Amino acid sequence: MIIKSALAATALGLAGIACATTVVTAAPASAAIVNEGAIAVSTSTGTIGSSWNYHSVGDAQIVAVRNCGHADCTVLTTFTFCGAVAVNRGYWHGGYGTTLAAAESDAIAGAGGGRIAHYTCNGR
Repeated sequence: MIIKSALAATALGLAGIACATTVVTAAPASAAIVNEGAIAVSTSTGTIGSSWNYHSVGDAQIVAVRNCGHADCTVLTTFTFCGAVAVNRGYWHGGYGTTLAAAESDAIAGAGGGRIAHYTCNGR
């Protein structure tokens, strides 16, 4: 999924960099073996929320959006192994893969270049 961010575009155009706040939460320690995660982004603020080690994709998405904490937070990727979000000239794109390198490569390719803004893997 790609999202255009006016804030990121302005920040990239004026300062050459974008700044993001990241909030992350893992599943409760008492949970059984789990393998779902998600990353959500607020394009108006650049805030990123993520989750990992959840029992279902739905639970992971709910927690990622809650951790992002803004009304415009959108889940950009869900993953079983690793997920990453890239930003390129105000466009945000999520990616996933069986390794962190694969997830980052998927996100960068989907964004048409740019940089990794956030990543996480299950089991961490």
